[in-house]
Amino acid sequence: IKELISSALFYVQYRLKAHEITVVNNYLSFNRNDQLLCNRRLIISSILNIIDNSIYWLERAEIPDKKILIDITSISKDQIVFVIADNGKGFGLPPEQMIKPYISLKPGGIGLGLHIVNEVITAHGGNLTFNNSDKQFLPKEFLKGAIINISLKRDL
Repeated sequence: IKELISSALFYVQYRLKAHEITVVNNYLSFNRNDQLLCNRRLIISSILNIIDNSIYWLERAEIPDKKILIDITSISKDQIVFVIADNGKGFGLPPEQMIKPYISLKPGGIGLGLHIVNEVITAHGGNLTFNNSDKQFLPKEFLKGAIINISLKRDL
């Protein structure tokens, strides 16, 4: 999982720098090296979509000290859960609306990004949830931002 997250961040590192966004890489301190049963490209693309959404909305909200946090929050017998959160203003739609196709608050947006991410995660036997992270893992500055939890099947 750490390799997949790091790969996604590699692909977007210049955009993050250009938008002056700090990434809080708490996932790197996770001392286990658990494996996932997944399609590497689809999961990396899903992570990229979530980060891209954060970049867009942090920029629009004019947050002075823009940050994105990525952390692994739990590992159970068969699941790995990680969180991607930003310190922006949170979501403007209810969670059930965010994953429906063709619904977007972005001007000119087509509303397929999170829908496809949800489909990919579900196809991998996982789950995508919004704003319901175990708050103990999140620094205070992220509690009002957009919080997305991704759970994926472990390779047993």
